[in-house]
Parts: sequence; C-alpha cells; structure tokens
Amino acid sequence: MTGRVHPKKVAIVCDWLTVNGGAEKVLQVLLETYPGADIVTLVDNLKASNRGWLKNTKVITSKSWPLKLFPSKYRWFLPTMPFWIEQFDLSDYDVVISCSHAVAKGVITHPQQVHIAYIYSPMRYAWDLQYEHFDRGDFGRGLKGWLIKRWLHHFRIWDTVSFFRPDQVIASSNFIAKRIKKVTHLSCPVIYPPVIALQNSKQNERLKALPEQYYVIVSRLVPYKNIDKVIEAFRDLPQKNLVIVGDGPLKQAYQKTSPENVFFLGYLSKSEMISVLSYAQASIHMAVEDFGIAPLEAQSLGVPVIAYQKGALKETILSLDVAEKPTGLHFARNTPQDLIDAIYVFEEYQKKVGIVPQHCIENSQRFSVEKFQNAIRKVVDDEGAL
Repeated sequence: MTGRVHPKKVAIVCDWLTVNGGAEKVLQVLLETYPGADIVTLVDNLKASNRGWLKNTKVITSKSWPLKLFPSKYRWFLPTMPFWIEQFDLSDYDVVISCSHAVAKGVITHPQQVHIAYIYSPMRYAWDLQYEHFDRGDFGRGLKGWLIKRWLHHFRIWDTVSFFRPDQVIASSNFIAKRIKKVTHLSCPVIYPPVIALQNSKQNERLKALPEQYYVIVSRLVPYKNIDKVIEAFRDLPQKNLVIVGDGPLKQAYQKTSPENVFFLGYLSKSEMISVLSYAQASIHMAVEDFGIAPLEAQSLGVPVIAYQKGALKETILSLDVAEKPTGLHFARNTPQDLIDAIYVFEEYQKKVGIVPQHCIENSQRFSVEKFQNAIRKVVDDEGAL
C-alpha cells in the first residue's frame, strides 16, 4: 500500500517587516510560489494599509521583548539580532527559505531540513559600506562611534559563520555574488529578483500640477540613495524639472534646500506612481544598487533609465553607448556634474535616434516573476525537498 504524501511545510524567514520595498515584493512572489507558507521575522511593524499582499499568511515574530515593545526602533537592537534570529524553533518545517540583507540567513535548521538563503546583500553597514553609513556627521565619532565599530567587528565574525549554515546560498545579482565571495570566498549562483511589471493604461492620466516635461526618481529618501546629489545637479539645470516620488527620514531636509524646479510628491498609490512614471522623460538612479527593482519597473512601462554604472544597475540597464537596443544610459561617477553631462548626452540621443519604449519593456521581461519562481523551485527540488 502506497503511503500518503504529505504537503511540505515551508517557512520564509526575513529580517524584518516594516515597509513595502523591493524585499517585500520578493516575499510576495515567494508566498505565491509556496501557498500556505509562514513568514518568520524579528519585527512586524508593517502598517495595516500596506499588508494586503500578506492576505491570511501567518507571521511569526521574535520573542525579544525590546523588539516587541519598540518595533519602530528596531535598528536600536541590531546588536541583539544575531542572538534572537537563532532562537526561532523551525523544526516543524520541511523547507526554510531565508531572505536576508542582515541576519535572517543565520537561523538554525536541522540536518533533515532544507535551508535556501536568498541574499539581497551582505549587511551593508557591516562590510564595505560601513564608512558611508556610519562616518557621516557625528554618528561614527566619539564613544558611540567606537562602540558601534567594536560591535561591527564581532558581528562580521558571526556574519561570516552564518553564511555556511544554509544548504544553498543564492545571490540576487552578479554584483552581490562578488560581494559574497569577497566576504566568505563562497561561489554562489545568481537568481535575479522578480519584477512585477507595471501595467500602463490610457486611464492613467497625467497628475495635475506637474510640469510638462520632467525627470523622475522613485525611491526611499535615505542617505545611500544619493538623492541630494541629484537635487544639486538640477539646481544647475534650472530649465529642467525633477519629480521625486517616495518618503523617508531625509524628506524634510531635502525639501528645505531644494530649488523650485524640484517637486516632492511623497508616497503615492500604485496608479498614481504609474502615471508619474509613464509621462517622465527618464527615471534617474544614483545609488550603488544591490539589484534595483524601481529602474526595471520604469522600463516595464517603456521609460528609459539614467543611472550610475556601479553595482547591479550595470546588469539591468542596457546603456546607449554600448547596446544595440538601449534602455537607458550609464554614467561613470556619482557626482552632480556627471549626471548633468549624462542628461545632455541622453537628450541629444533622444533627438537624433530615440530609445524605443518596447526595447525597455522587453529588457524588463528578462526579470519576470515566472523566471524567478521556476529558478527557486528548481533549487529547492535539486536539494530533494519538494
């Protein structure tokens, strides 16, 4: 008599649930790939208005009382997170998929379980970007700075060890695969994150009060995005307009010092964001991105991208100076002047040749949801789990 095959239990572990960003879009697709999976996370502070994609998913959070009492201040407790991520008992699950840019990959699993770690990046502020994150202003100075750097020294040891816990480590881009190899000497395969293509429609009318022509940024307003440099570039381009979509801790500071040709729209609904993107001359990105879903969402609408060439954007944007079917333009240094020069080159190309919107759309389809799901399923199947 053949024994009954029971469905496998899947846990999806993430560092924290606090905003709807690129990482949360990956979680959404993983939940569609493995219906019935539970989410395990240190902190769940996601607003009710942003939880629709979770549906009835069970979310299991840490027993850490500081994280429960002060979920909005979760970054205060980073030094305790390696300990608390190890306290989750995942023994009831057959498959564990951790999605990590900090500590999630450090969960402890049993030999009979399969653990796949999907790495957005080694923790940025612990490794090569620590100076960019902590040495701005006074944050990295004095006793506080010394204590932070002392903790980071110990965290790097734990972080390196934790990379060897999963059965398979997967990088989100070739850029991140190189970063992982630099940190751990591990060679790992690459599966690009899924890009949920934005659907343009004639119903997406131009938002009122926007200028006739403009460039757009869709981003969180945080230091490493270098939006201050984009604003400085447009200060020297008074005849051109910049529209910024997104929110973050630096919004107020940016608004106070921005020229009149820079417009802040804050957080927009999906349909409003699509409308703003659709009518833009190009989307601008000046950060070193681990992958960068927003530039590909722009391309899915047929909108070209002007971007700093370092990081994974070199993999996802086909630059007009080298590509047969370009979808944008790379510039070499992330300075305001380099961006200004790139805008002039871009506009000249648009006048003479023009980037074809369909080429942008086709390029974005290289990173489809279906391709991501098939690749993840294959890795899990190859490990003998499902």
